[in-house]
Amino acid sequence: MAMKILLVIALVILVVNNACCQIPNVYDFCTALLSDNREGSVSSVCNQCQGIPGKRGPKGSPGPQGPKGDHGAASTATQDLEARVEQLEERILFLQRITKNSPEKDNICSLGLKNGSIPNSAMTSSTEWSSSWAAHEGRLEGARCWIAHGSGKIGDWIQVDFGDYKSVSGVVTQGRPGTTQWVKSYKLSCGKEMNEFDWIEENGIVKVFPANTDANTKIYNKLPSPVVCRYFRLYPQSWNAHISMRMDLLRGDCHMYY
Repeated sequence: MAMKILLVIALVILVVNNACCQIPNVYDFCTALLSDNREGSVSSVCNQCQGIPGKRGPKGSPGPQGPKGDHGAASTATQDLEARVEQLEERILFLQRITKNSPEKDNICSLGLKNGSIPNSAMTSSTEWSSSWAAHEGRLEGARCWIAHGSGKIGDWIQVDFGDYKSVSGVVTQGRPGTTQWVKSYKLSCGKEMNEFDWIEENGIVKVFPANTDANTKIYNKLPSPVVCRYFRLYPQSWNAHISMRMDLLRGDCHMYY
């Protein structure tokens, strides 16, 4: 009799409990009920049960758009591309200013000896006649010039330190103004370090460049191809009376204009 009463109670609770959880069968439910040491009630059983999930409801309408986030940091590739575009724009502006027959060509293409943007301290020489005829006096169109000590010798040189890597495409020279002193030929070398100079060659042979035949005419010599260096040296190979000269150097991107 007690068992029947128990089964009836279990069935009643099972019907109520179906609203809270899913029990596979009466036996499992009763086992779970009898093994619960706490005060049995519908609510306590429901609290321990979890029903089978129902079907997914219909999709709701989209919510309002959230605020726009901050821009992320530009990638390295983007920064490199922007820098390259800026360089190309500067290059186009430069080319627009110059043509092969432009009277301003020499000024535009100068690397700074003539106009003084290269400081005196950046121009040195192996020897000098005196401080009045030092290397920094050897600027194109200057009132003075560089004069080597004595009448000069093979191995004397005049050097420019750009302070950083520069591209060089050519050299312009003059002699000592108002005299019969000038350099007739020279060799050139280019160095990225003070102890690492390379001769300017053509077809694998160190090139000897022809230079002046008077004191004032500008003689232009274009390199076989532009070179990049920090230190640039000129070595006189032959001269008239003394090694006396003025000079300027030309930008690498002016190579096609001479």
